[in-house]
Amino acid sequence: MNVDMPSLSVVIPAYNEAQLIDKCLSALAMQIDYIDEIIVVDNNCTDSTVQKALTYPKVRVVHEPQQGITYARYKGFESASSDIIARTDADSIAMPNWAQTIRDEFSNSRIDAIAGNYAIAELSPGKLFLASWYCRYLFRPWHQHSLGIKPMMYGPNAAFTKAAWNRSKHHLSFGDSTASEDVDVTLSFLAEGLTIKYMPKLLVKCYLLRTLKFHKLRRYYRTDNITLAKYKLGNKRRWR
Repeated sequence: MNVDMPSLSVVIPAYNEAQLIDKCLSALAMQIDYIDEIIVVDNNCTDSTVQKALTYPKVRVVHEPQQGITYARYKGFESASSDIIARTDADSIAMPNWAQTIRDEFSNSRIDAIAGNYAIAELSPGKLFLASWYCRYLFRPWHQHSLGIKPMMYGPNAAFTKAAWNRSKHHLSFGDSTASEDVDVTLSFLAEGLTIKYMPKLLVKCYLLRTLKFHKLRRYYRTDNITLAKYKLGNKRRWR
């Protein structure tokens, strides 16, 4: 480990992810670069997520009693002690060079945050990271055009400096029915004039297909609108 390199914390919000948390944490344990701490946020898990998480090196579990990703994310970021905070999800698997790429980019560029890309885990057996074109060429361009903002930082694959987090966090809202978490964090950075760099080759793979449910997509669209209206940024037709 190069002591001159910035320290790195990884934050993973989790609610009943016992079936997938091993894959996520195993990938982090096998990174080719050093991770200073891994923070798993126990958002009232009732399965064995916490017990499994505690079997991995560098893992620290913190508990967030308020249910919802907005609360769990905030608790994790506030608990992080490193120069850089990386965020991923409990159903996401990072490439072996993920931590190294993040640390190198912050060391060599004058940026505040990184927005990464994701492959589809259901289509990526073993060590493969396939169908990353879906996010890169379909979902991301469509979503950013609809929002009128870019680049978006999506929860499964993003990183930023602790200083940027401390500068922007006062903007954030809480409650999954009143805030779109990814949009809220991204807009809080843009509202402060912070620099976000999109890196399509920074990859994780996510179990995407299990989340494609109509009621969730409808909620995301509504909370996207609420969040855009709060900042008065992006697509004005969605300020409601």
